[in-house]
Amino acid sequence: MFYLAIGLLVILLLRQFRSSSISRHAGFEDLTGVVGLFGKAEETFTTEGTVMVRGEIWKATSKKGIVRKGDRVRVVRVVTGLLLEVELDPEEQ
Repeated sequence: MFYLAIGLLVILLLRQFRSSSISRHAGFEDLTGVVGLFGKAEETFTTEGTVMVRGEIWKATSKKGIVRKGDRVRVVRVVTGLLLEVELDPEEQ
């Protein structure tokens, strides 16, 4: 009986580990999927600030001029981790 309980515990732990690995991998795919999406500046910034994309707040950087709070921005690339490079929506300029 003891070995059966240990075996079941090991199976449950392995299943949990496997499902959490899948979730982390899916999150990475979602991260690369933000390129090209539009969002909104949450604050005014010149080089680094925050934007909302897909209902989530991200750190963002911009190489082209000032981004004002409320401006529509487009994600150009994922810089590192959760830092996005954005540019102003050309239709807003």
